[in-house]
Amino acid sequence: MNTYVVVTAIIKYEDKFLIARRDEKKEFAPGKWEFISGFVEERVPCEEVLKEELSEEIDLKNYKIQKSFNPIKAKDGGDAWVIVPYLVEAFDINNIKAKPNEHSALKWVLKKELEDYPDLLGLKDLIRSGAFG
Repeated sequence: MNTYVVVTAIIKYEDKFLIARRDEKKEFAPGKWEFISGFVEERVPCEEVLKEELSEEIDLKNYKIQKSFNPIKAKDGGDAWVIVPYLVEAFDINNIKAKPNEHSALKWVLKKELEDYPDLLGLKDLIRSGAFG
């Protein structure tokens, strides 16, 4: 079993949240829906990884990190994940687009619709808690 640490951006714009479908060629969770996420490398601050992922994966520039949440532990297959979630408020979504080889689709969904995406690994309790709107 391997353990991975990832940061996850729960991106909110007005009353909707951004989810992304991973490219089918990705090593981890191909084709699954997720929030924008990235692996944390040794001794790199989570906030720095978060900013890089928002820029590289969806070209989000106008946003504010509103809140961080306690890490969540989850298992997927034989691997363990430590997920560090952040609530990110987007102010301008006009330039957001899926990057080739990262995501095959982006979708804005209402909070109640997030429950329809079982791939949102380990975040169901946080979603249900009402912690981000």
